[in-house]
Parts: sequence; structure tokens; C-alpha cells
Amino acid sequence: MRLTAQTALGLFALAVSAVALWWLLTGALQYIFGLDKAVVPAVIGGIVAIALAIFAYWRERAKARAEAHRDKKIEVYSIFYDMIFDLLRNQKDGISVDLETDSTFRDRWMRLTRGVMFYGSPHVVEAMANFKTNENTSPINSLQRIGDIYLAMRKDIGLSNWGLTNVSIHQVYVNDDVHSIESIGPKP
Repeated sequence: MRLTAQTALGLFALAVSAVALWWLLTGALQYIFGLDKAVVPAVIGGIVAIALAIFAYWRERAKARAEAHRDKKIEVYSIFYDMIFDLLRNQKDGISVDLETDSTFRDRWMRLTRGVMFYGSPHVVEAMANFKTNENTSPINSLQRIGDIYLAMRKDIGLSNWGLTNVSIHQVYVNDDVHSIESIGPKP
């Protein structure tokens, strides 16, 4: 019942705002076109110039907001990349690491989780949550979930993911053909 009342009040406020805006615009246009014919183009040009200035300012502010945390995001996301590449290096060197008891890994994971909560986009937070709550622990599925995190992080800092999948992004550091791995792996 309360939601219906809020919706009705919102629609009423929207209708009143639309009517008021229409009334203001028609009044302003009647006033402008009632002016001397030599002044009308100058007034219209001024209005357009002011509107363009406001639009440019709004776009610049939106861009500045998007860029405000980019450096911090890169710093936080680098923790994840460092963790993955350290695990790969340890595996290649034959070093076994117990992730459950390794305090360095646990500390880095907590810093990463905290940073993602503060600076990550919803896509990054969702990808991290899917990785942590995924019950299918097969290597292919883990590779796909890590790929989802990589793609979300890249998108969040403004990089293009065109042509990349959650498996093909690993081709940079995997010697085998990831497309053959992708074709035999389960679909997300």
C-alpha cells in the first residue's frame, strides 16, 4: 500500500513538474518571439551558447568523477594480478603454497576485498562474489571465474574488452591454446 502511495505521489509530482516546465517554456518562447525581429536571433544564440556551456560542464564533471578513483582502482586491482601471477610463478617453480594457511596470501586477499568494496564497480564486486561462492571448483571453471574478474576490472578502469572472453584473456600467460580449453570447458 505504501509503495502505491509513493508511486502515485511521484507520478503526480512528475506531472506537475511537466506542466510547469511546459508553461515556462511556452511563456519564454512567446516573450522571445515577441521581441524585435533583430534581437531574436541574438537571444536564441545566447540561449544555445549557455545550454552548450552547461552541457560541456556537465560532461566534464561526469568524466572527472569517473577518473577520480581510477588510480586507486588500478592500485587495488594490481593486488589481484600480483596474487594470480605469484601463484603461477610458484606453480612453475614447483613451490606448493597452502592458501588456507599462508598469511601473506590471506593479508593480500583481505586488502583486495576491502579495496574492491570501496573502489570497485558493481561488475567487479559481482565477479568477485561469483568467484568466491562458486561451488564448481574445476580448473576450467576457476579459470573462467578469474577471467570474469579480469574483464570486469579492465572495463572498470576504462579498457576495452572487445574480442576477449573470460578464457581468451588468459592467453597472455598460458602456453596452451586457450580456445581448445574453452571448447572443452563447461559454459558459464
